[in-house]
Amino acid sequence: GLLTKGGYLVAMATWTRDGGAGEDDIAVFISSRGQAVAYAGTDPSSATTWELIGVFDLGAPLGYRCFTKVAGDLALVNIDGVLPLSKALETDRGAIATIAITSNINNAMNEAARSYASNFGWQLMPYAKGTMAILNVPIQEGDTQHQYVMNTLTGAWCKFTGMNANCWSVFLDNLYFGGNTGFVCQADTTGVDITEPIAADGQGAYNYYKSPGRLKQWKAIQPLLTVDSNSRPSVGISTDFKDNATHGTPTAGDSISALYDVAIWDTDVYAVEGRTVADWTGVAGIGQCASIHFRAQTSVCNLSIWGVSEWGGDVWS
Repeated sequence: GLLTKGGYLVAMATWTRDGGAGEDDIAVFISSRGQAVAYAGTDPSSATTWELIGVFDLGAPLGYRCFTKVAGDLALVNIDGVLPLSKALETDRGAIATIAITSNINNAMNEAARSYASNFGWQLMPYAKGTMAILNVPIQEGDTQHQYVMNTLTGAWCKFTGMNANCWSVFLDNLYFGGNTGFVCQADTTGVDITEPIAADGQGAYNYYKSPGRLKQWKAIQPLLTVDSNSRPSVGISTDFKDNATHGTPTAGDSISALYDVAIWDTDVYAVEGRTVADWTGVAGIGQCASIHFRAQTSVCNLSIWGVSEWGGDVWS
């Protein structure tokens, strides 16, 4: 009688609004049609201590692991994005994308939800140690997945590929995922993907460099990089939203530095956590605006090498 749109029960979660106990602890049920039913109270078997708060119309949830506790709130993964329930219940669905955690990748999220909504494997996993929030997207059920990953400090998003995971979990602050053939892997550890180097592609926002409407020619880039090895990325430039940058081959190499209890005093080089490099690189681009690209690769020689950890840049035109 409460689920007026029909469908079936998909998931249930508890929502603690004040961090304590009592009637501020709410039980939330979500249907396959996106109707959320909320109850509060202390004893569901008693009509005097258990009451219906309301029924709310939201978008259809994605998968059975659509609820994730985030502090005192609940995050709901549905066809409109990843929504904080505290705000979603107060917002008209026509404007709900504006309060979604995935608002910065709204187009990509909408496309993924349209294409893969029925596939098993959707899941949101907060990972505090890595300052990440990982949204698992099942491209082909039981075979191929990628992840949209948010930096929880800055709100910036990127995409992980090649890590085919059916499910995620955090145990003792470490991140793990279950693969499609029954294995479990620890993620975010070492600088290789099993035995292969990890490749990364980065791109900055397009910039008109304070003169929109004027044609400009770019001749060189000076990447400002913080690296923890001798690795160097390849860089390029795209113009006028064409994403037409050409890249060379990135280099990956280990730093020769001291190891505790192995190094020779006054001979070996002290280890460093990171160094900043700012080498000019020639590029060619003509347009009104430009975006800097980089492509980096980790080393397979030393499992602790990650390559580029931070980057910025300057251009010469």
